[in-house]
Amino acid sequence: MNKVITLLIVATVVLLYGIFSATAQTMTTREAKVVVVVNTENNTIQGLILFADLDTKEDRLHEQYSNCKFFIGLMEGSYKVVQAMVRPQRGAAVSIFYNQPLYGDADMAFMDYYSPGDLIKIGNSEARVISNNKGELILKTQ
Repeated sequence: MNKVITLLIVATVVLLYGIFSATAQTMTTREAKVVVVVNTENNTIQGLILFADLDTKEDRLHEQYSNCKFFIGLMEGSYKVVQAMVRPQRGAAVSIFYNQPLYGDADMAFMDYYSPGDLIKIGNSEARVISNNKGELILKTQ
């Protein structure tokens, strides 16, 4: 009986360790839909949110990220989620569809001015512009 109890305790500890350590690991995706949060006051990309984790109520999103507009994007590669924001890791590709706002109409013509080779900040990450064509800005993290 003692062996069974010991075995159950060890199995529980191992299982809990696996669950908690897995949440801290870097995740890799073939392609994930993201929401790009753009601060309209200074035209910077504040960060990325996984679309699957998004509270889709517009009011709540605007409360959480005031003075921001939201655009659909795709991310491919490794990333970490820190405080609900996605941090793309080195070599991840992010496509921002700035002609497709998540809510309403958004004029983000400033993104038209980025050229291949330009550097852009995505939250705490830095990315290089790969392509900017017909409302789609493609970035690769450094």
